[in-house]
Amino acid sequence: PIPIDPALQPLPASNDRDLTDPSTIAHARGLKKAERVAGYRQKSRPTYKGKGKGRAVSSSDSEASDSSESEVEVVGKGRGRPAGSGNYSKPDVNKLLDLTEKLRPAGAKGWGKLAKKFNRYAVKNKRPQREVKALENKYKSLLRTKKPTGDAECPPEIKRAHHIEELINEKVGTRGLSDDEQSGSNASDVQVIEPVRTAIARRAATPPLRSRRATGADLLATFNRAFDPTMQQAREDTRSQRSFETAQLLAVTQQLDVLRTENNSLRDEVNDLKRELDRMEFQLQFARVTNGGGGFDNDRGRLKRRRRSHRDLSRDCSGLQRVRGKIRCEETFPEGGGTTYWVTDASSDASDFDYRCKKKTRVDTPLPFNNSATHTPVAAHYTSMPGPSRRSPEPTGSTSLTGEGVELTFTPHRSSGDAVKFVLTPKV
Repeated sequence: PIPIDPALQPLPASNDRDLTDPSTIAHARGLKKAERVAGYRQKSRPTYKGKGKGRAVSSSDSEASDSSESEVEVVGKGRGRPAGSGNYSKPDVNKLLDLTEKLRPAGAKGWGKLAKKFNRYAVKNKRPQREVKALENKYKSLLRTKKPTGDAECPPEIKRAHHIEELINEKVGTRGLSDDEQSGSNASDVQVIEPVRTAIARRAATPPLRSRRATGADLLATFNRAFDPTMQQAREDTRSQRSFETAQLLAVTQQLDVLRTENNSLRDEVNDLKRELDRMEFQLQFARVTNGGGGFDNDRGRLKRRRRSHRDLSRDCSGLQRVRGKIRCEETFPEGGGTTYWVTDASSDASDFDYRCKKKTRVDTPLPFNNSATHTPVAAHYTSMPGPSRRSPEPTGSTSLTGEGVELTFTPHRSSGDAVKFVLTPKV
């Protein structure tokens, strides 16, 4: 058979209503009837007594409330002094001071114990009971009371209250400070401390924490990997390979530095040789032009000049061209730039002509060239760059070069620079 819940079984039919009527059971237990107010059940409010004010209630409700009040007495806390309480008498004040001196309360817990003992004394001596706050305020009022004006003696209660206060402060380790004691302090000892400013470090937002995993399993796996002989051998091999690569890298870097230094020194030597070669070629060409292409002969310690005509010079020198009574010679340097110089042709009928000007300039009485005149040759002047070091003034429109006068134009290595001209004429 299937068991049946006893609560579901119906009660037997009986004339006794104590077990079947819910209101009878509730009344027997001392419960109140609930009233339906504003859609929910609420307990009935207490009836008002005194001064003839209160709501009219039914007799059944009043009987129920009387029975409940007789069983459970509810003491309500009202305002003001309790009924029948009066001022503190002298024995009450002495008892309060005795208990305070004995217990020395420093907080709410201590005053609570004091109130319990004082109320026992009040019940025993038929005095009104006091609350904790009332007893504490009475004690503090005694401390705040000053000596009466015109009386040389202070009341004993006030003296005793101050003595008890000193005992309490000694117990808790505190003391009162008076401003009069600090009146003679030196103001120079006081230091004004400025507020300390602290820098606020701006940091990036902290990334979210990783999900918590099984710490024990991860720790065990880490130990297994750390003490595995295969893993240890692999770490040693990796460390050795890294050390070898680092050593090789340092060696290659040193070799590269040495080779770079040697390359720079060789490049400097090549540049020096090129500049020396350019200077020698320029000196050779300059000597040919100034000496008529014949060079110098040493005869009895004296220099003799072998002269040749400008026609022979133009035939010997390759790359020369005639331009209106002048011979133009150009020379290009390997490092860049070049030299352009003009040689006046005495055999030509054309007078001196400035190639930069569109008009010809003639001189009425040109100076004849003296073939028998001798002059000191130009001494070689060595500089860091090819070409003469002194810059001569440019020929003007009235200048006429005759004979073997030479006009030299030097172009710097960089094409952005201006050309430099030199005018060389023999001594008369």
